[in-house]
Amino acid sequence: MTGTLPGASAVPLVRGPAGLLLDAIPDPCPVTTYIKSLDSAESRRTMRERLAHITALMITTPEGEAPPPPEQLAWWKLRFDHTQKIRAALRDQTRPDGDPWSPAYINQHIVAVRCTLRFCRRHGLMSADDHEAAADIEPVRGHREPTGRAVGADEFTKLLAACLTDDDNPTAGIRDAAMFALMHATGIRRSEIVSLRRSHYDAALRTLLIVGKGNKERTVYIHARAAQWINAWLALVPPGAGPLFRPVHWSGRIQDRPLKRSSINYRLQVRCAQAKVALLTPHDLRRTFISNFLAIGGDLPLAQRQAGHANIATTARYDRRDDTALQETVELLPLPTPADVHALAA
Repeated sequence: MTGTLPGASAVPLVRGPAGLLLDAIPDPCPVTTYIKSLDSAESRRTMRERLAHITALMITTPEGEAPPPPEQLAWWKLRFDHTQKIRAALRDQTRPDGDPWSPAYINQHIVAVRCTLRFCRRHGLMSADDHEAAADIEPVRGHREPTGRAVGADEFTKLLAACLTDDDNPTAGIRDAAMFALMHATGIRRSEIVSLRRSHYDAALRTLLIVGKGNKERTVYIHARAAQWINAWLALVPPGAGPLFRPVHWSGRIQDRPLKRSSINYRLQVRCAQAKVALLTPHDLRRTFISNFLAIGGDLPLAQRQAGHANIATTARYDRRDDTALQETVELLPLPTPADVHALAA
């Protein structure tokens, strides 16, 4: 069984209890209640996807058919032995390249099960004792080196230059350059880019009001050169309120709606190919900001504040400065030379 679970096997890896698959979605539905309780659209998508993976582990599906939705399972029928087998099956999953799933990825699935069981209990669908036993799932221990990379200065210059050489749609090129410069200079998330409004940008102070994860507001400060790109884009946008970044029709007409998150990934892929640089992701620009901020002596708590991380340890994991920088910094540490020590000992 590979990491692509839905429809990947006709035989489930976990034998669920009798009657686990329902004829229809129940009312109340603990999965629906749980997913709706999550504030972020990204979290709702992610955790439902994790529950769909687990559904594929437990339900026999004819080859070529998708498994039923997780909302159609009687999760309240799960007991301790079932959830332990789910944990063991998750631990054995591999990605398409054959590498095992990371502990963090497995633990996301475990959290999804625990939360669904909690809502089963809240809906009165299982007893307190049954809930306590079934939800007693230990997280998988382990560590993986951080993924992603920082973007070199030469690479990023080529990326912006590729945006400006878009003869077919120069308006889209200015927008892409402004968007990438902003992400590179502030570290804001892809989801935050698409939710930005013109009213959030203060050109005089070079600030942006961001509504980030957990519906938390923060103010980020924009590098003067990044602000020049934003101002160039806004000079092309029709006056009035609306999204800060918008789709551009092939004719060059700017549309009055926000970009989709997937559009940002696509624009980066296109511009990387045009610039002939290694593929990068929106999150790589976020990693690059934090790495560059720390490399010039920036304070880690300030980087955390700009990036909008709830935990400073998360910000530290985004540091992608290479081993050369680490080695150069180590060399700056005070340590007496052997000659100094011999001279003192003589």
